[in-house]
Amino acid sequence: MKKTLIIGGLTIVAAATVISQTLSNSPPPAAESSKTNAVLGVENFMKNVDRYRGNVRVEGVVAAVSATNQMLGLIDTREFQTCGLEKCGLSLPVRWTGAMPAVGQAIRTDGEVQKTKGKLVFVAKTLEKVELPPTKTK
Repeated sequence: MKKTLIIGGLTIVAAATVISQTLSNSPPPAAESSKTNAVLGVENFMKNVDRYRGNVRVEGVVAAVSATNQMLGLIDTREFQTCGLEKCGLSLPVRWTGAMPAVGQAIRTDGEVQKTKGKLVFVAKTLEKVELPPTKTK
C-alpha cells in the first residue's frame, strides 16, 4: 500500500512537471489581428498601435512615395474616400523594399511596427494591390 502511494505521488509530480514545462515553452500570444487574420484600417491601427505587436495586416491608400528612402505614406481608406489625397487624418509611415505602388493605389500589407531613429515605423514584409471598397452614399 505504501509503495502504491509513493508511485502514485511520483506520477502526479512528474505529470505536473511535464504540463508546467509545456505551458512555459508555449509561444507568447500573437497580436490581436494575427489571431483572426483581420485586416485593420490605418486609422484603427495607429490609434491602437500598442495592442498590435508582431505581424499585422493593414489596408489603406498610398498618399506619398519616396523610392530613394524606401518609404511610403499610407492613409485610411475612409479618409481617402472623404478627402482624397489631401491629408485630413493620420498617415502611417511604411518601409517597403520592393517596387513602390503608385500614389492613390489601395494596398494591403503585412508587417510589424519597429522603432527606427526613435520613431515607430511599419516595416512591410508583403504588399499587394487591392480594389477600393465602394463609397457609401447617404
